[in-house]
Amino acid sequence: MPQLPPLNAIRAFEAAARLQSFKHAAEELRVTDSAISRHIALLEAWLRVKLFRRLTRQVVLTAEGAALFSETSPALSRIAAAAESISRVNDAETRIAVSASPTFTMRWLIPRLPDFLRSNPGIDISLTTSIEPADFMSGYDMAIRRVSQVSPDLGYVRILDELRIPVCHPSLKERINPEDPTTFLSQELLHARTSLGAWAEWLAEVGVTEGLPPQTTFFDEMYFVVQAAASGLGFGIVPAPLVIDEVLSGKLALPYPYASRRANHYHAIFPKTRRRNRAIASFCDWMAEQGQVSARLVCHALDLDPSSHDS
Repeated sequence: MPQLPPLNAIRAFEAAARLQSFKHAAEELRVTDSAISRHIALLEAWLRVKLFRRLTRQVVLTAEGAALFSETSPALSRIAAAAESISRVNDAETRIAVSASPTFTMRWLIPRLPDFLRSNPGIDISLTTSIEPADFMSGYDMAIRRVSQVSPDLGYVRILDELRIPVCHPSLKERINPEDPTTFLSQELLHARTSLGAWAEWLAEVGVTEGLPPQTTFFDEMYFVVQAAASGLGFGIVPAPLVIDEVLSGKLALPYPYASRRANHYHAIFPKTRRRNRAIASFCDWMAEQGQVSARLVCHALDLDPSSHDS
């Protein structure tokens, strides 16, 4: 391979030639004017030619300088473009833009996310929240949604089952007779507009056919129901895996021993072409493992058969 001239000197030369100024080249490269002058002098000595004519307020290329600039400027541009392209590929393998439902994000994902980041220090997660159907034209790599089926055009990993349970502040637990679910009808019931039928469906499953009580409170999102229940405002019906941490810590209580298994599950959804992405694969595998841990904790708290989680 032919011997290369000093590359730092080439870089200084290209900037000075392009900007026609040692001063402006120094500003662009964040060095001193004298450093640019030294690099140019070194290059001229290496080539044994003059590259610039120094004028009062600018520098002008000599014929030899113009010939060198015509080759070095495109070459440096190609090197920069190649480096940027490689960097973009690397970013695609180490950064994940995730869209998840607000309740899943706040109640389940964020409390566990430090564990993933500690185990995968090279991966960055960007989180946004939405309950709209997954739309990968919006710029995210993965969506986490509560659905019963996933389009065959998409890849997916099942994370959590939606096992609904009633919860309340521990101080309210004694208001409910664990053998008589009709005692819920005399209490303040909390509803999320994203799951408006949750209480009616759960009560019907435990044999309560009367209409809902008049004392009800509505919230836009499920995470408000969880917070209201933890604050003692009333009783909520919520997905068990999303509140198991609060149940185990004593912030929430289970007033009635029945869980309603729904057809929906929380899935990580992504275009099939992206499944081989290392970051996405690692994140999905980690969430699936954490989902299994949550399922075992729910089964223990509700005295359920753990094998029923996979039914």
